[in-house]
Amino acid sequence: MGAGDVVGRGWACPLPPHAAVLSSLSPELAVADEDAAACVAFPQVATKVEEAVEGAHAICICTEWDAFKTLDYEAIFKGMNKPAFVFDGRNILDHDALRKIGFIVYALGKPLDPFLQKNYA
Repeated sequence: MGAGDVVGRGWACPLPPHAAVLSSLSPELAVADEDAAACVAFPQVATKVEEAVEGAHAICICTEWDAFKTLDYEAIFKGMNKPAFVFDGRNILDHDALRKIGFIVYALGKPLDPFLQKNYA
């Protein structure tokens, strides 16, 4: 990701410096109108991918942008909760390399990850 990129919790996009990516939806958003003030801290925005995925269980890639091909997935994996999943909706990533790191990979249109076959098929 470049210097002007913005990363939201669970999302990352190469955007102009003043743009932001909203955090992924959370149960915190499902509040009554009178509790709307509780959401003031939302959204969370991070400046690094590793910050955005800290404690997450999954990453979902929904674009073919080259920036996602060159991320440091080993560093990303270290900060995620386990099991850690990658959902590759555009089939742009090296799935075998991700599996060697420890990710459970789901790629649209591809055979299920061995972990998914064993536990869910």
